[in-house]
Amino acid sequence: MFTLGRNMHIKALRAFRITMIEGSIAKASEKMHLSQSAISRLISSLEGELKLELFLRSGRRLIPTQQAVAFDREARRILDNLDEIKRIADEIRTAQTQRLRVLAMPRVAPTLVSPTVKIFLALHSDVHLSVDVRTRRDAEQWLLGREYDLGIEPLPINHPDINSEVLLKVRAEAILPLNHPLSDKSEISASDLKDEAMIALLPNLLLRTQMEDFFHS
Repeated sequence: MFTLGRNMHIKALRAFRITMIEGSIAKASEKMHLSQSAISRLISSLEGELKLELFLRSGRRLIPTQQAVAFDREARRILDNLDEIKRIADEIRTAQTQRLRVLAMPRVAPTLVSPTVKIFLALHSDVHLSVDVRTRRDAEQWLLGREYDLGIEPLPINHPDINSEVLLKVRAEAILPLNHPLSDKSEISASDLKDEAMIALLPNLLLRTQMEDFFHS
């Protein structure tokens, strides 16, 4: 995780973020109502503070580096939190301080989280509940940063500072052609599939890793 130094100007962070979104300094300058040279100076100061090369300069074009893509996730988190300050202050002033921040991954958000949120808010209308949908890859980092009160993610979550419990278990299913020799079986074991051709998920996905562990066992 990247951290900001005390002297880093928030405006430089916003200039970087808007440049990443818009794809050019010219468009970022329009959004921020600053000159293009001012945007360039802000980004250069950010690079100096972070000791990172965020953009490759080709004429008037800026090409984000891999370091820029990695830092952009952190910049978004920091700026999102800053944008929350006014709303949080309003809640404190009006004594509406009950907040629940939930982190969910795309696979469970529409089918599990959305119906649960509807039921919860019907019972607890005084709670301000927000749900962010993010990839599992960064889940532990977001939870450890105390950005969220609750995460709904596939296990395992192995960090010692995160308490986890099982909410539900689901069975894996095999999708087979109707005329496949295994299609009449009510249950299929790993040994049944050991010589079968399979369509696999992308490498490094959690479910892919779990399936590989299942077959290796």
